Amino acid sequence: MPDDRTAIFADALRLAQARRFDEADGLVRRSSSKPAKDAPGLAMRGRLAIVAGRPAEARTLVEKSLKVAPSVEGYRLLAQYHLLMVENDLAAEAVMKAVGIDERDPGPRIEAAAVLIEIGRVDEAAEVVRPAIDSTRLDDTLAPRLEITPASIEIQQGDAEAA
Repeated sequence: MPDDRTAIFADALRLAQARRFDEADGLVRRSSSKPAKDAPGLAMRGRLAIVAGRPAEARTLVEKSLKVAPSVEGYRLLAQYHLLMVENDLAAEAVMKAVGIDERDPGPRIEAAAVLIEIGRVDEAAEVVRPAIDSTRLDDTLAPRLEITPASIEIQQGDAEAA
């Protein structure tokens, strides 16, 4: 994504956080010559709708984004929507689709593990994150910030078994 688009998305997010949702949405729309076919723009508008507390609108925008171009960000946002709606199985399905876009990328694996742990599917989280932990592409600062490490997963598995 060009730097100017990144700046526009950052400005839109700041507007949304200031509760200026319609202004934020308009800024993203105006940044594209074809808003209905702009997958990153649709995903960003979905993210803004989540911030605005408009879950139905968020889902519609994110699903449109995924139809135009499947992306890790789109599936991550769809999972976030499903978590908000307490649709845990659908959230897990969405994060696993994000992993499937590039199975060698550790980021989606770590995010998927975090979601799976959140919904109590610790054993699945361990399976999903293991290749990311073993990966040479893993950013040494990312996994610890998310508290996803082999030790933390083993602790979670022990807690699950004790429960």
